Amino acid sequence: VLVATLLIVALQVAEGRRAAYATAFAAVAAILQDPEIRDARWHVLNVLGQHKDKDADGAEVEVPKKEFDCWSSVDRALAGKVCQSYDTAAIVCRRGMLPPDVVADSWGHSLRHVLPIVQPLIDEFQRDRAPEYWDDFVWIADLADRQPWLHRSWIGRARVKIGDLVGGETRLRKHL
Repeated sequence: VLVATLLIVALQVAEGRRAAYATAFAAVAAILQDPEIRDARWHVLNVLGQHKDKDADGAEVEVPKKEFDCWSSVDRALAGKVCQSYDTAAIVCRRGMLPPDVVADSWGHSLRHVLPIVQPLIDEFQRDRAPEYWDDFVWIADLADRQPWLHRSWIGRARVKIGDLVGGETRLRKHL
C-alpha cells in the first residue's frame, strides 16, 4: 500500500510539473508571439540586421547591417522591445518555471540572429544603467548558440511531448 501511494504521489507530482511547464510555455509563447513583438523582431532582423533586398532592377542584393550610431529612436525602441521580450522569456526559464531547452530550441534561430544585431544596445544599457540589463536574454541566446543539438531540425521527424523536453538534452536526443 505504501509503495502504491508513493507511486501515485510521484505521478501526481510529475503531472503537476508538466502542467506548470505547459502554463509557463503558454505565457512565454504569448509574449514572444505577440504581434507587436513579432513586428519589432522583424524590424530588428530586416531593417537593422544584414538582409537581402531588391535593387531598382529587381535583382537581389545584400544590404549591410545598419550601424548602431545610425539607429533612430524608433530603431532603439523596437530593439529594446525585442530584448525585453526575450529577457522575460529567459527569466521564466532561469527561475525553473520552464526548461530553457524549450525556448532555446523553439526560438533558437531568432535568438542566434537577433543577439548580434542588438548587442550594442545591450552593451550600452548594461554600461549606463545596470550590468544585469537583459542579461537573461544574453544567457538564453548563448544557450541556443552553444547547443549544437538544438540546431538540427527534428520537427516533423518525431513527435515530442513536453514531458520529453523536461529532461533536457539527454531525453530529447532519443528523438533526433
